Amino acid sequence: MPNLTQSEAEALMAVRKIFEDTSPLMIDRPFREERKLISSANSSDTFYLNINETAIEFGKYFVNNRYFSTPLVRLCMDKDAVHENPDGQKIQGCHIHIYREGYGDKFASELRLANITGTTTIQVIGQFLVFCNIDRIQIQNQGQMI
Repeated sequence: MPNLTQSEAEALMAVRKIFEDTSPLMIDRPFREERKLISSANSSDTFYLNINETAIEFGKYFVNNRYFSTPLVRLCMDKDAVHENPDGQKIQGCHIHIYREGYGDKFASELRLANITGTTTIQVIGQFLVFCNIDRIQIQNQGQMI
C-alpha cells in the first residue's frame, strides 16, 4: 500500500472517476462486484470499486473505493457492527472509513458525515458513488430495474 499524504489522498478522492465498463451493476444476493475506474484528470490513475455481500449474513455488505491497492473510502453496512478507532472512539452500526494519513482506512465515522441516508442497498450504493465522485451508473437487482 503506497503511503499517501493527506493532501494526495484528498486530491484522489476529489477527482471525477469514470467506470471503464458501463454495464449495470448487478446487486443480487449474495453479490460481489469489482469495477475498474479511470480518472477523468489522468488516465494513468487507476481506481477500483468493490462491492461485497456474503451468503452467510444477508444485508451486511461492504463497498470500497481504492486507488490501486490503497483504500480511500470504505463503507460498512452492518447495523450490528461496533468499530473501535485507533483513538479508542467506538462507532456503532453502519459506518464509513475515509483515508487518514498514517492510518489508512482504520478510522470510522458515522454515515451522516458522507451524506449517506439511503434505506435500500441501491440507494446507499448510489450515494456512495456520489460521495466518491464516481460517475453514476445503472444499478439493478434481479427482481427490479432501477
